Amino acid sequence: DTPEEQWNRQGDFSIDLTRQFRSGLNLRPHIDLNYNATNYVGKDSYDTEYGGIGTQPLYTGKIGFDVVLPIARGAGSKSVAAAETAARYDLEASRLAVLHQQSQSVFSTIQAYWAARAAFDQVDVMRRSVELQGGLATMTRALIAANEKPRSDEARVLASSADARARFESSQRQLAEARIALARALGVSLADTLSIPLAADPFPRPPEGLQADPQVYAALVQEAINKRYDRQAALQSEASGLALAEGARIDTRQLVNLTASGWGTSAHQKTPGYDSWVFRSGSLGIEYERPFGNNAARGLHEQRVAAHNQARINTADLERTIGLNVVQYAESLRVAAERLRAAEEAVRNYDQTIVNEQARFKSGDASLLDTILTEQQTTTARLAYVTAQQEYATLVAALRYEAGLLVQDGSVNASNLVAVPAALVRR
Repeated sequence: DTPEEQWNRQGDFSIDLTRQFRSGLNLRPHIDLNYNATNYVGKDSYDTEYGGIGTQPLYTGKIGFDVVLPIARGAGSKSVAAAETAARYDLEASRLAVLHQQSQSVFSTIQAYWAARAAFDQVDVMRRSVELQGGLATMTRALIAANEKPRSDEARVLASSADARARFESSQRQLAEARIALARALGVSLADTLSIPLAADPFPRPPEGLQADPQVYAALVQEAINKRYDRQAALQSEASGLALAEGARIDTRQLVNLTASGWGTSAHQKTPGYDSWVFRSGSLGIEYERPFGNNAARGLHEQRVAAHNQARINTADLERTIGLNVVQYAESLRVAAERLRAAEEAVRNYDQTIVNEQARFKSGDASLLDTILTEQQTTTARLAYVTAQQEYATLVAALRYEAGLLVQDGSVNASNLVAVPAALVRR
């Protein structure tokens, strides 16, 4: 019968791979296999003698590669790997920031610990004051009963004793608050808060030979700048910004690419035979592009440069702040050590004074008012001594934190928490 309809079949199979090297070179190997067949509907043969269309099925193939070598925009690893390089610096900056956060956490814990220790000592001081005031009240009643003191002294001594008890209760409340603050710094859950042991470590004492020398400060400041993890993280962020800025600068250039291609072909009819290929084809070329204004690339470059400059400013400001803080805490530590020695001497003298004053009061040589004032002054001196101890211990930790000596390589040495940096101790 005369054919009335025609059919067509097509098939395609392609593999396309792209590899970009850090030099900017792009290599794209590819394989394309095609099948094309057509005939009249109802005809089993392609031969015209049997009513076919006269064209056998065609199987074609192409194997080749394309090469693009940029020599201006996008050339070199500084452009191709700019984001990867920046990410590597950012990752290291994050790791260093974690280490610095450890230092901050350790410093906060030390502050809370010494505050709890000071609160515990203040409770002891106020308990001793209550005992002294109670003994003074008992002595006063005995002297009143013996008609050696006027009865009006009883109200005065009872008022002083009540005031001591009130301050004792207040110190206990401060101790409870300090323990809660220590639990918060340690990350202890609410269920374990009340089971936190009281601070038992003694306050550190100033070493012999503690010196204040500007030349020593300069060496300590330089050491602190080199050791501080946040400053090292800032340097990594600065390097990240520089890598992005350099890549953006290269990408502001004109587009000049050298291109090359080579391929082979295969063609068969009737059967899909791809056992013979002809590799005689190739091409060479050059691509050139010059955008008008190039505002997008230039704007991105200026943005990257601004970010890099901001990172440099942050690094410089951090170094300046570290230097100032190290000098400030070193000077404060020297003053705190002198204050601690003076407070200790005051406590020693007041302890002897209160003993003498009680003996004089018992013998009638001192008034009740003088004895009460002496006891209050003794208590004040003891509280000042506790405060001086806490201040000195906290300043040691603060100085080691600012100098980058509190946490080293992610580990904490307990002896370093109370030791003055070796640079400040005269040998």
